[in-house]
Amino acid sequence: MAVAIAVSAALILISMALVWVHLRSLRGLPTAEADPARHRFGRRQFRRRVLASGIIGMIGIAILASPFVLDPTAPVFGYYWLALLVSVALLFGLALLDLWDSHVYFRELRRQLWLAREAALTDSGPTDDAC
Repeated sequence: MAVAIAVSAALILISMALVWVHLRSLRGLPTAEADPARHRFGRRQFRRRVLASGIIGMIGIAILASPFVLDPTAPVFGYYWLALLVSVALLFGLALLDLWDSHVYFRELRRQLWLAREAALTDSGPTDDAC
């Protein structure tokens, strides 16, 4: 019981700390007028990460309830494990979605930087650097 309380408290505190960090990072986003792509990406990332942090907190609450539900004869035993399994699957899915969205965003950013570099090299004209 003490281990369940300790793990539960740790998960809930971690969840609250993560939400606070995400809220602070949201304030640091550029405005939609200044950098629309970065703003959209930051808002999507914020939503996913706050949802994931909330799920971590819900798992912590579920672990706190575990001593009352882990009796296999309890009527909610199956629902409890199903809810935990779905929560962990959602957490994993959100992590994969965040990974994919970050990959797509930074790939586009690299492409734009490459195009800008190519344009700058083309505009500068040929150089005679032969030694």
